[in-house]
Amino acid sequence: MNTTTLVAHNISEDLMKLAGYQVREDFDQHGYFTWVKVENGVVTEGCDSSFESAAEAWDEVRLIMAEQMEGEGLEADDWNILTAEERHVSIRNIFH
Repeated sequence: MNTTTLVAHNISEDLMKLAGYQVREDFDQHGYFTWVKVENGVVTEGCDSSFESAAEAWDEVRLIMAEQMEGEGLEADDWNILTAEERHVSIRNIFH
């Protein structure tokens, strides 16, 4: 996991949920967690790995989102100066 990208982008759990991501207990491995992306009530993406904690699963989502945001030209420095409202708009534009 690229911890520099992970730490550089300050993406809250609420914003990850706004983007459509959810962390759930892994149905196959009790006590482990996985993430999915849901759009219009349908799972469109999912994780192939299981994590020992929900926090680890959220960290992977944060990394995925940060990399996608950078791919869209929204670097960490630009993201971190946005207001809360501007962050919501950016998330909707990039992830929906």
